[in-house]
Amino acid sequence: MAIAVGTELLAVAKDGNNQKKNETITSNIDAAIVDASTSILKFSPLGDDSAKVTGYKEENPTSIDIPSKVKIDGKVYNVKIIGEDAFARCRSLKSISIPESVTSIGDDAFYGCDELPPHLLVYDNGTKCYGWVGDKSKCIEVTIPKSVTSIRRSAFSKCSSLTSVYIPEGVTSIGDWAFGGCGSLTDITIPESVTSIGGLVFYGCDALPPHLLVYNKGTKCYGWVGDKSKCIEVTIPKGVTSIGDWAFYECGSLTNITIPKGVTNIGDWAFEGCKNLDVVIDNKKQNVIIGYGAFNDCKSVKFLK
Repeated sequence: MAIAVGTELLAVAKDGNNQKKNETITSNIDAAIVDASTSILKFSPLGDDSAKVTGYKEENPTSIDIPSKVKIDGKVYNVKIIGEDAFARCRSLKSISIPESVTSIGDDAFYGCDELPPHLLVYDNGTKCYGWVGDKSKCIEVTIPKSVTSIRRSAFSKCSSLTSVYIPEGVTSIGDWAFGGCGSLTDITIPESVTSIGGLVFYGCDALPPHLLVYNKGTKCYGWVGDKSKCIEVTIPKGVTSIGDWAFYECGSLTNITIPKGVTNIGDWAFEGCKNLDVVIDNKKQNVIIGYGAFNDCKSVKFLK
């Protein structure tokens, strides 16, 4: 099993069965200072006293221990960041240790590391959800821990076997494409605590019940969730003030939408590909911000002035 120092391993699947298991493993790895010149890892010093893991030097490593402190050119830095793609496609990697000092893990840091034990990776004192690590076919049911406040970009993207996700009250943000391509997902609840949902979070989640998703006390419209062919006529509630990026992207069956006067922000590519839609925007107050490519390929767009 992978040793994940200062992280939580959840839903560990050993034999193909979906298991839910909370496990935090500690180690004396935090006590060691590693010299960057002799380490199998690549480091980059940052502007303060912190350093970032950017990759590895050894060919086909099977086990990696990330230290909490590293010496670079004689100066000691705290290892706080694992960079984008740091271990991406390292298909030989079977175990990795992450110290408690790590507060940021970049996109796709463990992408393609399918030999790692499949598990949900939570870090930074349990507040951040990196997402699924290891064989994505083992990601079937996920319970996000109650301590988590953010779910990162692409956290569960293309986990095509994922059927249900529990997101607890306390989570405030869900990153772009977090559940994109999860075609088997049928059950997910967005808690009232969520104030930010990125673009294309549910893109390709066609098994979810088709509906318009409005959140943040009814002020933000994420857009359409589920089968896009069912998106034909939409009335956005009066309390909404913003329509998110990619909100109705490729909703080719959408023919009519009612946008209330209170909407002052329409995100990038919000209606791109809505080829049968005639859009009317009330901009008499000249206060509506229109994102890049918001109405690309729409049938027509009219602004009331």
